[in-house]
Amino acid sequence: MTLWQAFDEFCVKREDACLKRLHFISFEKFPLTAADLTLAHQHWPELSRFATELQQQWPLPIPGCHRLLLDNGRITLDLWFGDINELISQLDDTLNQQVDAWFLDGFAPAKKPGYVDAPALPGHGSHGPP
Repeated sequence: MTLWQAFDEFCVKREDACLKRLHFISFEKFPLTAADLTLAHQHWPELSRFATELQQQWPLPIPGCHRLLLDNGRITLDLWFGDINELISQLDDTLNQQVDAWFLDGFAPAKKPGYVDAPALPGHGSHGPP
């Protein structure tokens, strides 16, 4: 939600910018239930506008990709429920070439061996720009 908030602020400050839409991809090995998501969001009341819309569209924890269109279609959120190492190969190849940034939440190879295998990391294979 903080990325959504930052994108929203950018769009307000830079109305002339060519960037008008954001496509965010998230892999969740252990997706939250809707109730747990709502409870977690209570810790950040400043993000309530974003949290409410996300909560309204939050899917059931069924494995696979769930596409959410947020903020009147300005934000596309692809939620992949399952292990990134098993799912990343399912990303469309044309989309793979458009990934500008990867956020690896809690990524600490020494503490979590096998959390993300090397081929799934940025700069490996076709999952990001050279």
